[in-house]
Amino acid sequence: MHKTRLITLVIFFFFSLNLLAQKSQQELIIDSLESYRPIAEPGWDELDLCIGLFRLYLFNGNVKKADEQLARIYEIGRTEEIPIAAAYGRIMENLRAYIVESDDDKAIRLCLEAIEIAKREKSKEALAYARYQLAENYYFEKGEPEKAIELILESLEDVDETVTIKTLGNTHKTIGHVYGQIGEYEKGLKHLGIALEYFKQLTENPPVHPKIGRRSALDLGAEMHTANTLNYIGDLHVMQGDIAGALEVKLEALGLMEKLNNKDMTAWMYSQTGKLYAEIGNLNQAVSDFQKSRLLFEELGFDKDIHRVNETMIPTLVRMNEYELAEQLTEDNIRYYTKTKDTLYLASTYVHASGIFLMLKEHVDLKKSKRYLDAASQLVSRISDPKIESLFARMQGMYEKRSGDLNKAHQFLNDALHISSESNKLFNARVTFDIADNYLLRGQYDSARRYAQKALGMAHDLKDRDLSMDSYKLLSDIGVASGDMQEAYDNHVTYFNLYDSLFTTSATAKLKEEQVRQGIFSYQRDKELAEENARLLESRNNLFLIVGAFLLIIIGLMVYLYFSLRKVKGKIQTQNEQLTQLNQTKDKFFGIIAHDLRSPLIGLQGVGDQVDYFLKKGNTDRLEQLSRGISDTTKKLNELLDNLLNWALLQNGMIPYNPQKVDMKATVESVIDLLTPLADVKGVLLKNSIKAKAFVYADEKAVHTILRNLISNALKFTESNGAIEVDIQDLEDHASILINDTGTGISAEMIPKIFDLEKESKQGTMGEKGTGLGLVLCKELVELNHGSIHVESKEGEGSTFSFNLPKAA
Repeated sequence: MHKTRLITLVIFFFFSLNLLAQKSQQELIIDSLESYRPIAEPGWDELDLCIGLFRLYLFNGNVKKADEQLARIYEIGRTEEIPIAAAYGRIMENLRAYIVESDDDKAIRLCLEAIEIAKREKSKEALAYARYQLAENYYFEKGEPEKAIELILESLEDVDETVTIKTLGNTHKTIGHVYGQIGEYEKGLKHLGIALEYFKQLTENPPVHPKIGRRSALDLGAEMHTANTLNYIGDLHVMQGDIAGALEVKLEALGLMEKLNNKDMTAWMYSQTGKLYAEIGNLNQAVSDFQKSRLLFEELGFDKDIHRVNETMIPTLVRMNEYELAEQLTEDNIRYYTKTKDTLYLASTYVHASGIFLMLKEHVDLKKSKRYLDAASQLVSRISDPKIESLFARMQGMYEKRSGDLNKAHQFLNDALHISSESNKLFNARVTFDIADNYLLRGQYDSARRYAQKALGMAHDLKDRDLSMDSYKLLSDIGVASGDMQEAYDNHVTYFNLYDSLFTTSATAKLKEEQVRQGIFSYQRDKELAEENARLLESRNNLFLIVGAFLLIIIGLMVYLYFSLRKVKGKIQTQNEQLTQLNQTKDKFFGIIAHDLRSPLIGLQGVGDQVDYFLKKGNTDRLEQLSRGISDTTKKLNELLDNLLNWALLQNGMIPYNPQKVDMKATVESVIDLLTPLADVKGVLLKNSIKAKAFVYADEKAVHTILRNLISNALKFTESNGAIEVDIQDLEDHASILINDTGTGISAEMIPKIFDLEKESKQGTMGEKGTGLGLVLCKELVELNHGSIHVESKEGEGSTFSFNLPKAA
């Protein structure tokens, strides 16, 4: 049944994919999951479906539909007695609070409640899920990286095999990102690499969820997590000064987002690539990507994100001398954050705006910078955020330096360094550089040299090439100012080498252009000839490429035909095997009808004449004997017909499956009561050793049928004065029911075939006959109830049949 549901889910997914190519991947997955909903089973199967749909609807902007799924999650938890559903409900509510309501405090509270429920219910998966969600809230919204790392490390120490690949990947992704943001680049890249491996496994070999027998709805769309992880890796390249590497990785992530047609993440990635294009000086492309980001966010109605893009675009506009537009966007942000009462981001906007008009080498506007600083001052004093406070102090220091008050500048810059947390390594390195530069302007060369060398060491640790270049340049300037020309020369050479390694390609191109323009280059004719040869070579290579592509297409078609034929051949072979098995099943079925069912019916044909004869003779002893024979025959017929009916229903997938909480002690007792008369005739003791409060989660009728067949089978092969005992073992996530007998046992050759339909049925210790159908039926019923069946036996010493079923919650 689980295989059927899984196949149906896959078919609906790919059918939707082919017909609705214009939809996003999220919309396609939603369609496939909604198509699966009518056949989802109550309990975990439906719970997983609703959790998956909630996330997809929420991320797709359909809050109403998401809320419907959320209500159903809580309802399933109550009606199906799944307490951990309350934890998943709160994790989902946390996402809603963050994305829809922008209520960070509520999101954190919901995560903490989910953690408490997960601990109480001993669910490692829900606990890990809630912890990394809480860590993301603390880092992204509260700016507390240390708290986020503490939560993730605690989670990683507490995981076990029940924690899903996706949750492990997200956990490593989150801590990798946070480590990178605080300057722990090697740790960050290590965890992000682990996350990529998990997401690759999730994409290429998705696991089957043990509780539902199919791929979890939460695991669909693993490419999105891959793209997010690539984005974070790109961030680390940026921090290490590798802008080209960062741009390459982020463009790969952007390509994945566009392929998935995920508009919100595509918009976010465009803002990221815009920043990188600005870093390498391609300002027009940067603004183009920023505008694409803004348009997508406007289409989605994400006002908060529109203004985040404004923040990243404003410095680029200033560099392009678009001061009026930069100021318009700044004022737009100020109005928005004032309206939404977002004090933290309003203060951040004022501080950054003051810096824009201070950091420029030209067009410095001290009045505008001062106006923004004064506005920020009123807000910074009301919020307790070390990151904003330290940035504000730095901007005050830079303002005083630009204004000429170097003593005040020194005081503010030292305050910035004192307020900033140790984890904010990149910021601290930049402030250390600012202090060194201020000492140089004050003529305190020894202090300037000491702080510049300290900033250089921090830049090396952070692998920040830009800061390294600035520090070497500053040390060179200090050497010149202090009269140490050797120091100035050595540092300038190192600075120039770093600069040259970054810009060699563009510098060489510009040099060649200048040489041609001035007429210095004396080999112009040779150059033109070389270019003509290059064009001819390119044309020939293009021809080769066309021919090669054509050959590759032919080879590809041949390979495709080959594998298609192999696939068809394999399918035909599989169908032949299935037909052979169906023929065997048919032969067995008719054999049972022809012999095992027909023989007792023939025996009953003359019973009426015999009763009439013995009544006339007054032979009551023979009548009693005949009555017992009729009773035994009808019981066997009833048992045989019951097995035949169940087996036929199983073969057609029509047998009812209604799992519920089953009391094993009571169920075994009812089966023993049914079979006690037969056991008394054979002189065999039937014993129920199951203690009270032993429950499984299964179909009660199926469990009764399994027990009846297994105990009947044990009774058949147990001699007089023997015993049959039924017991239960409580394992971690399931219960094992044991049927032990002191019977004749089973040969080693027979054990592998004991549950096969083709095996030959043996007679019991008193000549009892069987069909061989009972054990086959047991196996299929156990598997229908998500369990497994096993047998251990030694010939002459008895047998132990055991079957496992899920424990009831």
